[in-house]
Amino acid sequence: MKTQTLSAAEKRLYSVAVVGGGIAGYTAALALKNLRVDYIWLGRKPFGDKLLLAEKYFETLARMIREVSPDIIGHFDIIDLYGKYEPAGGYKSAALAACDAARKSGALVEINTGRLFKGKGGLYPDDFIIKQLSENGVGLILSSDAHQKEALGYGFDSALLKLKTLGVRRLAVYGKNGRTFTEI
Repeated sequence: MKTQTLSAAEKRLYSVAVVGGGIAGYTAALALKNLRVDYIWLGRKPFGDKLLLAEKYFETLARMIREVSPDIIGHFDIIDLYGKYEPAGGYKSAALAACDAARKSGALVEINTGRLFKGKGGLYPDDFIIKQLSENGVGLILSSDAHQKEALGYGFDSALLKLKTLGVRRLAVYGKNGRTFTEI
């Protein structure tokens, strides 16, 4: 399968710290564009091979990381929003390859509490991804993914406890001196 290389304008557009759904939507769109199977996406209801979509999503995420070199990778496993994907179900190797691309890039990966605020589960990304990233020295940054003021900082205390159980020992923070890391 031939893949399309990002233009200079696309690289500039996506090389900033990524928040919101922009990069996730962009990555999902690339995954769908490059997916040459009988697959239809209607709103948030997938029809077709969900596992193949998850694999292509993570392959495309890894490609985006390599080609764009973002400062922060947000919504690392946003594909999970469209249906629970069990890592043992087959996409784990593609997700781990995306983790490795993040490690090589030096980018931070966002851990966000948006799902906690909405009462829809735990942290993004999934525990096995957080653990893999942490074990391999990838910098992590905590975010509330707040779309309203009540969500700012929501669930940070429980998130920090959870991150400790997953082996995370430090998080990135930004201040007047730029990026630094703090022990948790």
